[in-house]
Amino acid sequence: MPVWFHIKKSKYFPNGPEHVFEVIKSSKFLPENLLKVIEPVIQRNAFLAHPENLLLSMIVDEREHIRELGFRRTIKVKNLASKRKSVSSFQPPNVSFLAIDYTEMIH
Repeated sequence: MPVWFHIKKSKYFPNGPEHVFEVIKSSKFLPENLLKVIEPVIQRNAFLAHPENLLLSMIVDEREHIRELGFRRTIKVKNLASKRKSVSSFQPPNVSFLAIDYTEMIH
């Protein structure tokens, strides 16, 4: 199914990482010469796969174990962030094109 339909079906912000994952998943079937063009574009435009957005998506996921994982990661990051002295810049994350679920997209 084209990603456009996934976006129309669930158009809310917490679904953004899932949409990025759908783009990655559907690009796996492209020939190698097209992947060389497409993957850098997906990587450059993967703002919705930013860790904060991914955590938000995990917290509202239907699967209970993913919600729990999202809460645990949020608490862990909160404890780490309190030690930080500077403001982090918002950059697109390094996306894993080998992920089998949207929760594994970033490392």
